[in-house]
Amino acid sequence: MNWKAWVHSLIAAAIGGAASALGAILISPASFPDNGTGWAHLGAVAAFGAIVPVLALLKQSPLWGSGDKTSKLPVLLLATLLLPAGLAGCHRAASTTAPAALAPQAVNSFDQQSYQDLLSFQATLASLKASIEADANLVTLKPAFEQARIAYNTAEAAWQIYHAAATEANKASLSTALNGVRTDVTNLQKAVTP
Repeated sequence: MNWKAWVHSLIAAAIGGAASALGAILISPASFPDNGTGWAHLGAVAAFGAIVPVLALLKQSPLWGSGDKTSKLPVLLLATLLLPAGLAGCHRAASTTAPAALAPQAVNSFDQQSYQDLLSFQATLASLKASIEADANLVTLKPAFEQARIAYNTAEAAWQIYHAAATEANKASLSTALNGVRTDVTNLQKAVTP
């Protein structure tokens, strides 16, 4: 086998395939922004564009004939070179969306979300109270409403404690209290609107 000619053919196939794939930038320049993500995407397109003709060449001119399997080194070398090139664009692009800003009074995102949950529970409880008071058939739900109201007050107190001192123990207490309110409010909602 003439290794020099084979390697030149392999390089020519890779360059030709990559060059034709790079034509994609002319067709769709918006898909390849001038930043790290765009360059990685372009590299992946070029690498995969080069792989197809290289594999076609390998099918037509394998490294050895059917009876000559004396060395697997060229195959391993080729795989070592092609695998990283093929995976060049397979990374996860960084998110361009900034995380939501915390409210000025919030200690952290858990504090903020807990406060928002409490506001939601408060509004739901006010609506449920109005429904119970307006419908004589729902008078039997007053004890369940009272239980949900107490659970809400407990969660609000736990939030005040966490907001003042954001420790893991206070976070666990607040989580437990919020789950209790969530359960009581959900059960009450199901009873009011079956």
